[in-house]
Amino acid sequence: MSYETQELFVPVHGFVSLTTREMEVINHPALQRLRRTRQLGFAHLVFPGAVHTRFEHSIGAVHVAERIVTHVNENHGRNGVDHPTWLLGEVLDAERDVIRLATLLHDIGHIPFGHTLEDELRHLPPHDGHRRLTAVSTRIYDGYRPGESATSLVTDPDSVGWSLETLVDTLYGQTVHEGLGIASTVSAFSVVLAIISKEPSEPEADADDGRKAELVRIRSDWQAEQDALGASFNLSLCRDVVGNTICADFLDYLYRDWHHLGKPLYVETRIYQYMEARMRNEGPDASDHDRPKSTGLDFLINIGSGEKIRHDALTSILQLLEARYELAETVLFHRAKLAITALLDRCLLEIEKFYGLAGIPRADLHDALEHLLLDSSDDGLPDVLWALTEGTAHQGIGARLEEAIDKAKSAASAETGPDLLTSGPTPVVPLEQTRGLIEGLIQRLRHRSVYKVLYKLRFSDVLPPYGVDESGASRVVRMYADVDRRRAFLHGVETLCALPPGSLAMYCPPTKMNAKVADVKLLIEDDVVTFAEYDQRRSQSNLSRGALSSRTQRFAELWSTQVFLDRRVWTTLASQSARGGSGSLAHLRHVVRTSLYQPEGSTDLDVARIGIQPSIDAVKTARFLQAARSGTPEVDVAAFPDGFFPSGLPYRNPADR
Repeated sequence: MSYETQELFVPVHGFVSLTTREMEVINHPALQRLRRTRQLGFAHLVFPGAVHTRFEHSIGAVHVAERIVTHVNENHGRNGVDHPTWLLGEVLDAERDVIRLATLLHDIGHIPFGHTLEDELRHLPPHDGHRRLTAVSTRIYDGYRPGESATSLVTDPDSVGWSLETLVDTLYGQTVHEGLGIASTVSAFSVVLAIISKEPSEPEADADDGRKAELVRIRSDWQAEQDALGASFNLSLCRDVVGNTICADFLDYLYRDWHHLGKPLYVETRIYQYMEARMRNEGPDASDHDRPKSTGLDFLINIGSGEKIRHDALTSILQLLEARYELAETVLFHRAKLAITALLDRCLLEIEKFYGLAGIPRADLHDALEHLLLDSSDDGLPDVLWALTEGTAHQGIGARLEEAIDKAKSAASAETGPDLLTSGPTPVVPLEQTRGLIEGLIQRLRHRSVYKVLYKLRFSDVLPPYGVDESGASRVVRMYADVDRRRAFLHGVETLCALPPGSLAMYCPPTKMNAKVADVKLLIEDDVVTFAEYDQRRSQSNLSRGALSSRTQRFAELWSTQVFLDRRVWTTLASQSARGGSGSLAHLRHVVRTSLYQPEGSTDLDVARIGIQPSIDAVKTARFLQAARSGTPEVDVAAFPDGFFPSGLPYRNPADR
């Protein structure tokens, strides 16, 4: 079946040609919502030009995917059988159609600030996980009707509206079942999900047995589906074209991000000419004529061998990865961006506490957050947080929150007793306190009240001898991956130092975040190997000479855990120092540094706790700071879990026990 085409104009690539059925998918509300989601999240608050969207990126990525497939097939037609071991293959028309569709939909699970909430802060599951992708694809949008290219194929199956899954199954069913030869029992959208879904994560080391068993089952089911579909068509090749290291996703967003940041890169096109699809020659019966219908093709970059080695191909890959490193260094880990990210985290930490005090399960909160964000935009984030706090996020949650607050008020009133001469004392209710704190944090986020860096724990600060391993940083990440531990640390320092609640925020990302290793496959010196594996070889003929490893190490150095301080409190402490104080900021930094992290094997944490008491006292007595806390009830230090900071440092001064 042939389809007419039309064009959309996007920055970087210019006109992108799209088929009418691709336009049908583009017009579906599930994809249109990506117009409201920025590609770089909070980066536009630092770099004003970075307001491009995931919708624009999705269109551009289709252009890149088409370019990759075109060059792969041109190399197949031009070179024929040119290698005794690794035979050339081509991408079938049906595979091309599915690759283009999967590229168009590869970000379909994204919500506003998706990477921030999922990868950096770990409040929500990943956008490319099966759960989110299924939730988005099966969601019915009331009143949505596709155009003629869909309705002419099948009668409208739903009087309410069409889901994205239904639309894709309608438009691409013939392509998948007849073109790829996949059984009619397998839906077209499940094939797309197999291409764009992320491999489920392995069980956490400290997970309970039930959680481990669940994750093992999820990984097993995912792999079984991959194996089954991989036996029918070139699933691995499709996945690599759409979303490996050197892929349609990467080769669009890298140039697009720099373009909108105001530092456009020169678009290097030479590397496309080296892109191929190959498979191992299994014997004399595996002729080149059979290649197109065979499974097991690998998408790779042909570096050559002997006198035909293409040094420029390796250089091009390294330059692309260097540009990505610079993007992370300059934009993704910009201190102001991280400070705003930490403020968002603090909002969510307090909202989780708020829901916990009300007896509402964390899973309900996460469902409500995801539900709201799917209908919202980047600019609507403060309203989403406000809706969560006010209880308008999900049916029934508001009533449960108000009921919990009323019960807490009644209990507090009963404890204080009635006052016959007045209306009685106003009971202090932790639920209301927490709601008030959240509302203040949301206002700071809305008004871009960026906190200042108080302390930064760098990658090299927690390592054994340089380059040995990442045990120190990984230990810090494990320590603060749990939201309750992050909140306990922040509450603990604020309480000990008599800081106004909400004064501190922290940022502690995974050590591997954004550190994409070059998993693109190379055909080099008669062998197919990933670039990462090739770079680790120490033979005399190695062409990269550890250049990739060096870049990976530099990427690791970008990791840090940072603690931020509200500018108002910063100004108060700084003014105390300026008036002849003893350096209140330095004292607070000392408290934060000591309580945040203690090296493994620290001999006497009681001694460390005694050592920060003078600094705690110095901050508590800072002029004007007490006024900032007026009316705020003290928090009992003993109420914190186990009486220790997550680092193991005691909350209480041993001298006072």
